[in-house]
Amino acid sequence: MVRDFFDGYNRNIANRHKFELKVIYWEHHSNSGVGRPQTLITEQTLNEYRNSLVLVVGLLGQRFGTPTGDYESGTEEEFATAMRFRNEQHDWPEIKCFFRNSWAKQGAPDDPDKLIEAGSQWKKVKEFKNRLQTGEPPLYTVDFPTTDDFQIIFSQDIERWLNDPARPWQQANSLPAAQSNSETPPQKTPYLDIWFKLLATECAHLPLEILDARQGMEQADPIGLPDIFVPLKAIAPSKAWYETTELDRSLARELATGDTSKSVPIMKLLNKQRLSVVIGDPGSGKSALVNQLTWLQLNPTKPLPARIPLRIILRRVQIPPDAKQGQASWIWAALEQDIKETLENHHRAGDQAKAVVTALQQKLLQAPYGLILLDGLDEVPSANQRRGLLLQAIQALVSALPDQTQFIVTARPYAYTDPRWRLKDFDAFFLTPFDQEQREQFVNGWYAAASKRFMLKNADLKQRIPDLIDRVEAQPHLRELAERPLLLTLISTLHASGGRLPEDRAELYKNSVELLLYHWRREPFRDSDGQALLLDDTELLKCLQTLAYQSHQAQREQQDARHTADIPQTAILAAFEPLLGKLGRDDLLAFLQQHTGILIAREQNSFAFPHRSFQEYLAMGHLTRQQQDALSPEVCADPLWWSEVFLLAVIEQQKNPRFACSYIRDMLECGKNLTDEHKNRLYVLSALALSELGLNGANELVVEVRQGLKNLIANPASLNIGERAEAGRALAAIGDDRVGVVANAKGLPDIKWLEIPHGVVNIEHKRIPVAAFSLAKYPITNAQFQCFIDDPEGYNHQRWWVGLAKQSDSPEASDWTEANHPRETVSWYEAMAFCAWLSKRLRLNITLPTEEQWLRAACGGRADYNYPWGKDYLSGYTNINETYGDVGPHDLQRTTAVGLYPQGDSLQGLADLSGNVKEWCLKPGNTLLSKKLTSVACGGSWSFGRVNALASSRENYAPENRNGQLGFRVCNLSPSISS
Repeated sequence: MVRDFFDGYNRNIANRHKFELKVIYWEHHSNSGVGRPQTLITEQTLNEYRNSLVLVVGLLGQRFGTPTGDYESGTEEEFATAMRFRNEQHDWPEIKCFFRNSWAKQGAPDDPDKLIEAGSQWKKVKEFKNRLQTGEPPLYTVDFPTTDDFQIIFSQDIERWLNDPARPWQQANSLPAAQSNSETPPQKTPYLDIWFKLLATECAHLPLEILDARQGMEQADPIGLPDIFVPLKAIAPSKAWYETTELDRSLARELATGDTSKSVPIMKLLNKQRLSVVIGDPGSGKSALVNQLTWLQLNPTKPLPARIPLRIILRRVQIPPDAKQGQASWIWAALEQDIKETLENHHRAGDQAKAVVTALQQKLLQAPYGLILLDGLDEVPSANQRRGLLLQAIQALVSALPDQTQFIVTARPYAYTDPRWRLKDFDAFFLTPFDQEQREQFVNGWYAAASKRFMLKNADLKQRIPDLIDRVEAQPHLRELAERPLLLTLISTLHASGGRLPEDRAELYKNSVELLLYHWRREPFRDSDGQALLLDDTELLKCLQTLAYQSHQAQREQQDARHTADIPQTAILAAFEPLLGKLGRDDLLAFLQQHTGILIAREQNSFAFPHRSFQEYLAMGHLTRQQQDALSPEVCADPLWWSEVFLLAVIEQQKNPRFACSYIRDMLECGKNLTDEHKNRLYVLSALALSELGLNGANELVVEVRQGLKNLIANPASLNIGERAEAGRALAAIGDDRVGVVANAKGLPDIKWLEIPHGVVNIEHKRIPVAAFSLAKYPITNAQFQCFIDDPEGYNHQRWWVGLAKQSDSPEASDWTEANHPRETVSWYEAMAFCAWLSKRLRLNITLPTEEQWLRAACGGRADYNYPWGKDYLSGYTNINETYGDVGPHDLQRTTAVGLYPQGDSLQGLADLSGNVKEWCLKPGNTLLSKKLTSVACGGSWSFGRVNALASSRENYAPENRNGQLGFRVCNLSPSISS
């Protein structure tokens, strides 16, 4: 094989440079009885080519040889003779020695005695190599793992050596004289360019047929990957990650929760490295990145440095069952097979594959060198050391190609957790979930590319693009799915094909689960015997549902609600027991690791669902397919833990409201004897479920749940403040009918007036009398301000803006839209216009309270009160950021339903004076400091601390200012107003 290689090398490469590699064969030079053979061969050869010899190459395997008398082996004697000749020729010719660093294909000897002898020989070879490297002068040595790898390593080394500017023939601009005058050009084939074009087309293909089969659009105009590809982002793990497995799980969880704060563009990281591994979960964009990079290198219109791209799907690499050492030739064979199939399918020219590979190998040894993309390290199982052998093959390929070659390998996290399975000298980068910028970029690119496919006009695009972006960003369950490029593609396809998304998230999860199963099974799974195996979808789904339920239940006992459950291998085997008759234990685990996207292998013995939402959706499927009510007991035992599972069960029956409501009734009936705390949680959950069904009227069940929530809000000890805030939002969703909170039957704000008696207030050491007046119990809510906007003679009518320095053209959307939350993001001018409008509609004298009136109401006439409830601040009495100044633990970071803190009401029963939103007051004036028109806002807000919650606190703002902290309440100066 070595002789054949050198013969071919002389024909195809050496002759171009006018030199020849002379292979010295033992049988051509040995003469029995005349000296020692090694001396004879070496001396005869060196003398024969004395005038043209420039290089002596030595090849050593694992055997050093036997003693020859003066030397430990013939190998050493040959070398000593060559060195003597070199010294006589004044350090000429050069000497290179190539050492094999692994066993031959047949592996180590099976016989123990022979193994000891072989080991002794190899040890002598290594000692000899060390003498060469440490001698004076040290000589050049190179390692190679296999004969196949030697061919590439040798070709690479000689190419550099010939083109070294320090060599005399380069200095003289000529090469050494050759023994042959033939000039054979390097091997060329037109099918190399043909294959490159086919590869570019394949990499640009976006496999939407896996989605279109469900949309009936298999024949629609194609969308290419380059049309929609969004640059990925990644993070580099710490140095400690490379030395331990302890950080693997925390890093995986950090990525799973969408923490992208430290991420940078992946290409910024890859461009700095020669050897890289890109790690990401299913659907994170690993293969898309490989295909996009391949396409970019083959597309001359793109402004990237052209490299020679090789995309190799690692699962297609065939590893011999008896292999002992990984070989780069396996990767070349996989590439050749891929080229053969491609050329055969398109041009019936599969027989040209070998010529294409040979031409590729030659091109890779020269500038611009190669970009080697090895996709799917995780898809090669670790059983029988196959992954370890593949890692050795990759390392051999790295050694065989020039140092300028760039390598990028992709893998799922589980395949790279154990340091034993990591590639030496490769830097690892973890793909991060899509952030908002990437999601918006994808949606815009998607619709730009999809307009023809879905026959959309410009008007459609202007409506659909912001609609999809808004939906994704506004709904947590959509945003969570959209963090994965694959699932965002699904969401975009559903939206484009129908102009909308599924009505409920349960249907979206259903589509996603089907995709994650269907996508990774486009090719049949092959078991350890190489047999294709197809599993029944229904049976597989039931096993997944059982696993999800058991895992969710076990995770509750572990009190870990932050992430998806860590699923041990034992739980996998138990849940999938019905399938073990069709495939063995190892094949089952291999199938789950390599052939599905719904379960992610975190480590060798641990799995997880991609997101908690999938775990909960599948657990719901298990509970609702039981003949008896299995859902209600679980929910009643822990409403917080099973809340999303319950909601998904209700949502899935959205088209059958009576059946969906039966889930709610069953749950309330099951929990009727529980503690008040548990029952309150069930009411909150029931309201959330009813809101998912769109039920908010006089339905008997709605009325019952609504009353439960009103009782809950009226009792500050009912639940913790976070749960009470959710209860307020849930009440808004099913219709908050508390007096003074929303609108009345006439479509006008329903204001609950409370009388404030006359008295005196102290402002800046001045006693100011205040006449009696009435003030709204609550700040104006979203529902009440919306009445002003919706009235045809309301917000847009000029009459309400008379006397104001500025009229607003249109209202700005509030940051939070719940009907029973205070209306924020409203200017002083808008508040005054609202008062003018409401005065006319109610035939009352309504305005904003003055600063003196506001303070009188806040302190309830008590000079010793600093807050509506008393002298000192009490934690949990109002909605502020208590972490400012460490006065308490509460910081909801948003507004809450009005009246949620009854313990913080004033003596007259006014709510939310000290927090929630700051409130505009009457009489803007000029300040000497700014010399600009300003208005005063009193009280604290959800984003400010304790100091701003003081009754005496006030801030100056420009009257046109709108922000999420500013709201208002109204004052009634008409006489004889009673609540």
